[in-house]
Amino acid sequence: SMACGIPTVCSNTTAMSDFDFMSDCLFNPYDALDLDKKIKVALSDQYLVEKKEKVYKKYNWSIAAKQIQNAILDNNKFIN
Repeated sequence: SMACGIPTVCSNTTAMSDFDFMSDCLFNPYDALDLDKKIKVALSDQYLVEKKEKVYKKYNWSIAAKQIQNAILDNNKFIN
């Protein structure tokens, strides 16, 4: 969702916590005030707007397709 330009927040107990770029968007699921704070930041913080742009440049369908294609081609080298 972040790569699509949508403000994003995630629980810090999910796999998303493994991604460095998500650190400012993670909230404690047992703390409503933390969730409130992260939502407000996600909707208003220019830093996160810029971060979304960086995420989009790194994670998009074109890049994913190219990575899959390269993996298939590299794997074929070992099979033949």
